[in-house]
Amino acid sequence: MVDPKILLHPERLQILSELSTHPRTTKWLQAQLPNIAQASLYRHIKTLSSADVIRVAQTAKINGAEEKSYILNQEMTQADPDHIERMSGDELTAYFNIFVANLARILARFARHSPIGTRQSSGLSFNQVTLHLTTEQLNDLKSRMSDLVQDVAAQQNLKTGRPYFLASTTLPMEHAHDDS
Repeated sequence: MVDPKILLHPERLQILSELSTHPRTTKWLQAQLPNIAQASLYRHIKTLSSADVIRVAQTAKINGAEEKSYILNQEMTQADPDHIERMSGDELTAYFNIFVANLARILARFARHSPIGTRQSSGLSFNQVTLHLTTEQLNDLKSRMSDLVQDVAAQQNLKTGRPYFLASTTLPMEHAHDDS
C-alpha cells in the first residue's frame, strides 16, 4: 500500500486530479498548474511514479528528446473491499481524497465549459440521502445498483453517446442512539 503522506500532499493531489482521466506530459501539467514550481513538479512526478500511483501511459520523441505522458494508475481510483479492510485510517482518507479530488476536477471543468441554464439538461446531478438500512438491505441495494450500471454500460453507445461520469460512495455514519 502507498504511504498516505505521498497522497495527501496538496500539490500531489492537484497533479493526481489532472492525471485522473487522460495522459498528460509534465509540460502540460506545468501549464495547468503554474502554482507548482517546475523542480517541484518533476520531484512530485518522480515520487508518484516510484510509488506506482501514476504510470507512464506513452512516450514520444519531441525534437530528439523522449517526452513521457503520465496517467493515474486506475487501481488508485477503485479500492476493492479487501483492500479497504487492510487500510489504515490515513490510507483510507488518502484514497478517498483522490476520489473526491477527481470529482471536483471533473465538475470544475464541466462548469467552466457549460453555459448557465444548460447544466441540468446536460445531465448534471448530485444527490445525498441518509438511509437507515440493515446489512442485508445495504448489500441488496449495492447489488441492485451494480446490476443496473452493468446493464446500462452494456448498452452504451460509444460512437454517438455523450460520456457521463458516475461515482458512488457509501459512507457508514455514527448510529444515533435514542437516550429517552
